[in-house]
Amino acid sequence: MKKTSGMLFLAIVAPAGCTESGPPDADSVAPEVRLIAQSPVAGGGTRVFSSDEGADAPVDACAKFLSHPSRWHLTVSDAGGVRSARLSTSQGRIVPGSVSTVPGAPEATVQVRSLDEEHDEIQVDLVPPADGEVRTGLLVVFDVEPLTGSPPEEAVYALNASGSDYSRNRTFLYQVDGRVSDDSVVCRGE
Repeated sequence: MKKTSGMLFLAIVAPAGCTESGPPDADSVAPEVRLIAQSPVAGGGTRVFSSDEGADAPVDACAKFLSHPSRWHLTVSDAGGVRSARLSTSQGRIVPGSVSTVPGAPEATVQVRSLDEEHDEIQVDLVPPADGEVRTGLLVVFDVEPLTGSPPEEAVYALNASGSDYSRNRTFLYQVDGRVSDDSVVCRGE
């Protein structure tokens, strides 16, 4: 791993699961949601997709992987306290047993389910922290693979993520696609 990748990883993951004293007086700011494509990403390094970029999906909102299943990190950060995270797939399967969270149980409840033949979902709900404390971050690590039976050139899946806080603010991240390394679409970082 490149030094910059590791530093980026630490900067992204460090807030996950942290608690701080006392909530702010009024929380009107929605959480920040990030999807991070981990290795084996074509071209090396990581690809970060953030709700801070705005609601419209960038043209290059995809990552190409050298092999599948592909590893992703979902982070949700909020100074007023993270309540939940949700991720859904379209044309992709979440690999059973690959999902982990920080914080873990008993602070987090994780549900992974297949919605139908083409869609899976992860739902993470955090238990409210003790009075006077705020949980400012959540990390979800998971693997996704394209639907079986897809020709390699059509092995594309879509991810949609969201996060919420205790003040009923919710953020939706634009759709991010996972693709095979020789796909003709140009993704971020290529």
